[in-house]
Amino acid sequence: MAFSRSHLSSPANKPNSVFERGDTARKLERGGSRGPGSLVVKTSAPGNSCDSPQRTRHLEGVLNKYTNLLQGWQNRYFVLDVEQAQLHYFVNDHSKSQKPRGSLPLSGASVVPHDELPHMFCIYASNGEIFKLRASDAREQQLWMTQLQHCTRRHSDVSAKVLQPTQIRTQ
Repeated sequence: MAFSRSHLSSPANKPNSVFERGDTARKLERGGSRGPGSLVVKTSAPGNSCDSPQRTRHLEGVLNKYTNLLQGWQNRYFVLDVEQAQLHYFVNDHSKSQKPRGSLPLSGASVVPHDELPHMFCIYASNGEIFKLRASDAREQQLWMTQLQHCTRRHSDVSAKVLQPTQIRTQ
């Protein structure tokens, strides 16, 4: 369940504040929905597909995505689907109820920092696709990278176990 900005308010109305709604959702707000830095982090019970050391996190928010030489960097709204190990992106947060603009499979993917620009990281999918992404700051970059890496590791481990041939006992 996503929370809009109107559901979460700060007593001092300060940007860069952490807001809580119950035990299952946190919203980190850093500058509005049009640019990088608008991030929703939801925690759920352990046992989901992408278990982290503490709890599973559902992540969604705005990142810069490198589209191509002509378009350059564009703000896109990303949603990490931990159950399907997919990273979906949309034009903005208002279009997330529609079909994603694009998706990247995370099973077998590599998530690595990149030093071309500040707060940049890349996702190299096993199908050959590459997403070049930028966060608004180092903290947000680390949060995205950590959750993406947990998800890729978890799903890669599960895939490896399923794909290994079973040993047949002979009598």
